[in-house]
Amino acid sequence: MSRKSLVRFILLASIFLLSVNPGYGDPYVDVTSNAVLKSNKLVYGVETPLKIKSAYFNVTFSHLLKESENGPRKFLRSANISRPFKMAVTLQKPQIKVNPLSAEIYSVDDVLPASTDDKEKIDNQTKPQKSELKENLLSVGARGWQSALSGQIDAKGMSLDADHDADFGDQMRSALNGTWNISKKDQLQFGYMHFGHAGLLKKKVTFDNLDYGIGASLKIKSGYFDIALSHLLKESESCSWKFLLGAKRSHTFMRIEQQIPRGLRAGELTQSLTIPYLGIEGNGKLSANIFLNVALKCIALSDAHTHLTDFDIALLFGRDYVKNPSETEVYGTLGYRYFLLHDETNCDKVEIRYAGPTFGLESRF
Repeated sequence: MSRKSLVRFILLASIFLLSVNPGYGDPYVDVTSNAVLKSNKLVYGVETPLKIKSAYFNVTFSHLLKESENGPRKFLRSANISRPFKMAVTLQKPQIKVNPLSAEIYSVDDVLPASTDDKEKIDNQTKPQKSELKENLLSVGARGWQSALSGQIDAKGMSLDADHDADFGDQMRSALNGTWNISKKDQLQFGYMHFGHAGLLKKKVTFDNLDYGIGASLKIKSGYFDIALSHLLKESESCSWKFLLGAKRSHTFMRIEQQIPRGLRAGELTQSLTIPYLGIEGNGKLSANIFLNVALKCIALSDAHTHLTDFDIALLFGRDYVKNPSETEVYGTLGYRYFLLHDETNCDKVEIRYAGPTFGLESRF
């Protein structure tokens, strides 16, 4: 390269370097969001105060094309270099678990429109959760019932007072129950009870035209199947009330027998009937892991001379499944139950009462 060419190159390079105009900007803009923002697995609601920072570096190249009395004419070419977009989120009142006293910097991952689902999601995050007894899809319970038999049996010429005319001991019998949630407010309930009492007569009686003396054996067995539809009437954080509409199917069998010189003398009585009923059920929370259930079912049919009363109260106790959720919840139960069935059919009257403490287990799935 000749000396003249080298000098020309140096002059042109100097003109180029002197004509480069660098610039830098680092502004903050204060705005308020009008959409639901999601960032770092956190959700921010509408009208959240935002501080947006967008830094850039600008380079401009200018070259003089012509200079006249009206001023110079230059060729301009520029380029912007920007760093990644940043956003600072400052919460005046915390809607989620963040430090409300400091602004933290997050890269914006996604911006969604403020749909109804997103608003409900934010509301569910901010509002306190109910700590009531969870209503699972299916529940099954089994209880023992330490019940004494009492009542009156007038049938086939025999009048027997179970409280005074026979020696019945308390019998441990079972009671099963189950529920199935068919909708948010409606529930299908099942129940079964079985009792068997055996004792000895304490007086002489006549049954079906046959005489039985003191010491004759007396056995009474009964079973009850219950099905009902419950509808939620009212619900709060601490209690709920349900209306019950159902039917109870009962089957009672009695056998009296006595050994006499001529052989065994025996007589039997069987009674089956279906009784519709109305009822109400309440559930309340006493503490984080103790709940109270109360149910009352009753009906009185004047035409059929039938009366039914079924009262059940029980405490349920277990761990706090609100803080420690589980797919299967198990509760212990301890309570008291009173049951009365009165029926008159074909000149026969049977009134049976069961009452006593109950205890068992209940599982919810």
